[in-house]
Amino acid sequence: MKTNYLLLLCAFTILLSSATAQEYNYQITYNHDYYQAGQDVGHDNKNVKQKTVYNTNKKAQTSKYIYKYNKDGQLTSFESINRKGKIVSQQINEYNDWSAIAKMERYKRGKLDQQVITEYNADHNVVAITTINGKGKTVRKKTYVYKDKKLTESYLYKRGGKKISKQWLYNYNNEGKKTRSTLLNSRGKIMHEWTYECNDEGIKLAQTKDETQVCKYQKTEDDYLIQVNQSFDDEGKISKYVRKYTLKDTLIVESSRYDKKDRIKYLMTYDHSYYKQTSYKSFTKKGKLRSQSISKYDGDNIIEKRYTYKGKLRSETNYKYQDNRIVEREYLYKSKLSHKAKYEYEFYDVI
Repeated sequence: MKTNYLLLLCAFTILLSSATAQEYNYQITYNHDYYQAGQDVGHDNKNVKQKTVYNTNKKAQTSKYIYKYNKDGQLTSFESINRKGKIVSQQINEYNDWSAIAKMERYKRGKLDQQVITEYNADHNVVAITTINGKGKTVRKKTYVYKDKKLTESYLYKRGGKKISKQWLYNYNNEGKKTRSTLLNSRGKIMHEWTYECNDEGIKLAQTKDETQVCKYQKTEDDYLIQVNQSFDDEGKISKYVRKYTLKDTLIVESSRYDKKDRIKYLMTYDHSYYKQTSYKSFTKKGKLRSQSISKYDGDNIIEKRYTYKGKLRSETNYKYQDNRIVEREYLYKSKLSHKAKYEYEFYDVI
């Protein structure tokens, strides 16, 4: 559960920080791999020893996916088996003493394809993420340096993991708030800088070739807390991102993005949790609805998801549960059955 929440936050952070040059040296390798291995976001796997998913297409051909978990509900292994009964891919995860990912191994057709090793300091902060290919060679490496528990430096290395490709420096004020991010190349030359001292609504953002201003502020409206982040997108155009929370307990209600003319581009709504997204809507430049995805829930369980494009129903996913666990998922495309999945579980003995 905690890992999936981090995944969502990391994904949203990337969305907020898109720029021509990356503002951060992201620590998302494991979260992405965890999601790609098929973990149901928001699904509680505590006490589940193994989950097997049988996926049958419209031609009655069945493939199988096997997920194994430790007693904390963390994914320890994943296998994808094709309709001929052959293992196509595997993933094995190892965790450290405080249940953070330490090592991930990915196999293709029985052969080791990739390893991702994550190292931490005494404060449980990530200090290195190293990706190694099936031949044992380092293909990607990131390191992180902290001072007073604040990230102050980070590095991205070239293939081989010895020579620096990029370097990030982070500055903070006396209150511990970040004031500047600086990206340097392998020779130590400044490539781009981001400043964070803008914190008022209505300030006109500025951007030069080498520096981008990021403006963050918050306000209250009725019973909601509104957080706003304004910066520049990949094309150098101003974008505004808005998140709305309940004022009392800071639970997510809505998130949206606007273009340089303050026209809405997308809108997501939530039922007080990132796990319970109730709708996603995208809009044209004229403000007309382009597409939308609407989800219905029974308690915390999603039971239906419908996707429409330009007013026409394109796909529908229906879910069935037993003892609060999903046992069947049916996917229809243009109202015709595309595939159906059935779930089987094995549990740990509860003492």
